[in-house]
Amino acid sequence: MESNRNVTIVKDSAGKDVVLINDIKFKGKRSINWDDVKKYLKSYIDDSFQIQSTGDWIYIGNDLPNEYTGSEYTFGLKGTNAKAKANATQGIPELITTAQGKHFRENKEDKHYRNAKYGWYYLYDILDIKKETSNPLEHLAVHDKKTIS
Repeated sequence: MESNRNVTIVKDSAGKDVVLINDIKFKGKRSINWDDVKKYLKSYIDDSFQIQSTGDWIYIGNDLPNEYTGSEYTFGLKGTNAKAKANATQGIPELITTAQGKHFRENKEDKHYRNAKYGWYYLYDILDIKKETSNPLEHLAVHDKKTIS
């Protein structure tokens, strides 16, 4: 895993963990160079991260770079959503460790079953990523909104 990541975990007003990616590593006016993202993701191969809420361990296999950057979902992303997905790669350890709610989505492709046979699990895609354009911490401040008479 790359050591110079600039990622922070903060609590929102409801006490939920929010992962902040503080650097924009993958930039592009028109498109993301997914080969660069794939190269970055290779630094996570063979790492394991534990989900705090469930105790489950997530193993990052060598499928992650191709799965993350080569999915139909990824090819459909444009503009800020593509940049958000590319830059989210910097926070994969934090996104895994702070994950809430266990969800299962059946995937009937043989390649996924092949890896599950060995008891190894991997994160192959992050769904519904959107770039946060507001100040993500502004809701943490308490303001007195009384009107002055």
